[in-house]
Amino acid sequence: MRKLMLFVFLTAGIISCSKEIIETVEDTPTAVPMSFNITVVEKPDTRAAKTGWADGDVIYVFFKGLESKYLTLSFDGSNWSNASAGGVLTNEDFSGLSTLTLTAVHFPMPVDVAYDNGAFAFTKDGQPVYNYYLFDSDKAYEVLGSTVRGSLNMSKPENFIQIHIADIQSNVNDYSFGCSLIKPVACASVGTDGKITETTLSNGGRLKGVADSDGAIFGGRLATTSAADYTFTLFDDDNIYILKRVNKQLTPGKMYNFPAITVTGGNNWITGLWVDLGLSVKWASINLGATSPEQGGDYFAWGETEPKYLDGYALENPCTHWKPGQTGGSDGGYNNANYKFMQEGQSSWFKITKYTTLDYEYNGIWYDSDKNFIGDGKTTFADYDYEDDPVWMNWGGECRVATIDEWRELLSTSNCEWTWTEDYNGAGVKGWIVASKVSGFEGASIFLPAGGWRDGSRLQYTENGHYWTNSIETYTTKDSRYGQKLLFTSSSHYINSSARTNGLLVRPVME
Repeated sequence: MRKLMLFVFLTAGIISCSKEIIETVEDTPTAVPMSFNITVVEKPDTRAAKTGWADGDVIYVFFKGLESKYLTLSFDGSNWSNASAGGVLTNEDFSGLSTLTLTAVHFPMPVDVAYDNGAFAFTKDGQPVYNYYLFDSDKAYEVLGSTVRGSLNMSKPENFIQIHIADIQSNVNDYSFGCSLIKPVACASVGTDGKITETTLSNGGRLKGVADSDGAIFGGRLATTSAADYTFTLFDDDNIYILKRVNKQLTPGKMYNFPAITVTGGNNWITGLWVDLGLSVKWASINLGATSPEQGGDYFAWGETEPKYLDGYALENPCTHWKPGQTGGSDGGYNNANYKFMQEGQSSWFKITKYTTLDYEYNGIWYDSDKNFIGDGKTTFADYDYEDDPVWMNWGGECRVATIDEWRELLSTSNCEWTWTEDYNGAGVKGWIVASKVSGFEGASIFLPAGGWRDGSRLQYTENGHYWTNSIETYTTKDSRYGQKLLFTSSSHYINSSARTNGLLVRPVME
């Protein structure tokens, strides 16, 4: 009996010890640093820049609900490594999370990350990173003890494309790229709720390239996924490279390669683009749509960002080659019915829907039944952030249509000397040579070719010059139908006005 009792006590002791050992294993000490097993799915179009991850790429991983702390995944050319940022990530950070989802973001260049006000903000040299980025959001992961496991499948934002331009990697920061139908987008921040916040520039906003092994990459969101006319511009100091693609349909998610560009010059580069006359802005040496000072370029209705005719038919008279939807009746082309801001199905000037001001007769659709003004009261392209400025939209931000004050500055006899010529540069082109009289800028000049204007399908008064300003007329008629312009003949040059629906020439300026 004593042996039996001894066995029972020994057995109980063993069980008791075993229980203590088991409980000790299950109790994980507090504040244990976490380890991370997060894989990055490899596929041909994973990385925005061409096909695969490159040495130095970094992915920022933010866990929903965590404050200030995040994870970085770094690629060394063959493997990913991880590190906590904003403090060591421990088991305590994850123990109180009710939702186990993360948001991951990759940028094409190193960025500065700052946590403030419940969000992680990203900048490069104090500015948003307007180029491309990859992301994976609301992605589930699991926590196993002190290990976080998950998998990332990075993708481009909706409607993103990239443009790759060869041969400019050596001094890529000297170049900027723009296209009227591409909107630069910056991934501005990720909140602790996992939401991505973006900031955007206007369509055509200019971008710096991100260098790769044989060129530079620019990116942004397509303004349309339908076929359209694209004008791509690349600036290098006062030179511009223009590449046009007519009726081109770009596919979101793709990267498009430009033909090789010789950075030191060549047939596709327009050199000496900007001329400093010592005035408040620099003036372009060519008109919008031209490739040399002698050319008139393209004709634009006021506030429209592309010509109505097919590419190459600017001087056809009468014009019969119109873009789809621009015939507008028997006369065709530049008329009220075709105007971008005309109320659908209407053709009278008082049915214009944008840039509308008070008038004398209360005729416009910008009045209610009690004759209260309900129009927008806007008069310049700046009032709508240049979204209707043809220069801004074709050449990109920083370049725009001249204001009326800038034209008046050019017209001032104390600033410039105007000289009429019948044969500029031996090309048989008529127009005015405008030379600076400002001290220190003598000898600098631009040429304004005569080119007439388009009314309907006809090209009118080609021995005169008609150039838009950036504003509608508000000081005489007050009926929203006229835009202000520079008008010149062989003997005079002054500010005048023209129906907004007419096609006039455009001379760009830059701040």
